[in-house]
Amino acid sequence: MNHLKEIIISENAWKILFEFAKILVVFLLGLFSSFLINRRIKKKKLRRIREFYISWINFSLESVDRQVVLLTNQIKELSDSKSPKLIFNQNQLHKLASINNEELFDAFVLSNKGNSKVNSINLHRLESHIDFLILSIREVKEKFFDTRDKKEVWNQKWSQKVAEFHSIVYQFFLINPESIYVDQILELKTNIDKSYNVNNESNKFFIKNYVYPIKSIFQKQIKDDTSGICYEGFEISESLNMLCMEKEEFFLSYERYLIHYEKELKDTIKKIEEIINYFENEN
Repeated sequence: MNHLKEIIISENAWKILFEFAKILVVFLLGLFSSFLINRRIKKKKLRRIREFYISWINFSLESVDRQVVLLTNQIKELSDSKSPKLIFNQNQLHKLASINNEELFDAFVLSNKGNSKVNSINLHRLESHIDFLILSIREVKEKFFDTRDKKEVWNQKWSQKVAEFHSIVYQFFLINPESIYVDQILELKTNIDKSYNVNNESNKFFIKNYVYPIKSIFQKQIKDDTSGICYEGFEISESLNMLCMEKEEFFLSYERYLIHYEKELKDTIKKIEEIINYFENEN
C-alpha cells in the first residue's frame, strides 16, 4: 500500500515537473521569439535611420552644390565689377542634428557591416564635414550681409562727396564766370552725365574722366585763388579717389573670401560623398 502511494506521488511529481517544463519551454520560446522580434525591429529601425541620414545628406548636398554655383556666379559678377547680389539656397543639413547620437552610432558603427573602428572614424569625419558645411554657409551669409552694409555706408559717403564736388564746381563757375576753364568743365560734365551710374567701373570712369581733369584745373588755379574754392575742390577730388580705392579693396577682399569658401565647400562635398559611398557599400 505504501509502495503504491509512493508510485502515485512520484507520477504526480513527474506530471508537475513536466507541466512546469512545458511552461518554462513556452516561456523561453516566447522570450527568444520576443528577442528576435525586438532585434528585427531594432535592426529595421537602425537601417531606416541610416537610410534617412544618408538620403537627407544627399538631398542637402544637392542644395549645397547649387549654393556653390551661386557663389561662383557672384565671384564672376564681382570680377566684372558688379555690386554684390547673392541668393542663398535653402539647405536642410541642420535637421540632421535632431537625430539621437547613440542611435546614429549604433546604426553606422555597431550594427553596420565592416570594421567598427573604420566605421567610427568615418562617422566622426562625416559629422565633422557636415558641421563644417553648416558653419561655412553661415559665415558666407554673415560676410555677405557685412559687405552689403559696408556698400550702403560707402554709397552714402560717395554720394555726399560727389554732391560736395558738384557744389564746388558750381561755386567755381560763380566766382570765375569768365574763366577759360568754364566751357571745358561744362563739356566734361555733359559727357559724364551721359554715362555715369554707381558701380565699380563707372566710379573709376567718373574719377578718370571728370574728377581728375577738374582737379588739374583746380591745381593750376590754387595759387591765384583767394576764395579757397580750388584748394577745397582739390581736397574733395582726393577724397573721391580714396573712396573709389576703398570700395575696390573691400570688393576684392570679399571676392577672395568667396573664392576660398567656394573651394572649401567643393572639397568638403567631395569628402562627404566618398564617406557616403563607403557606408552604402557596407550595407
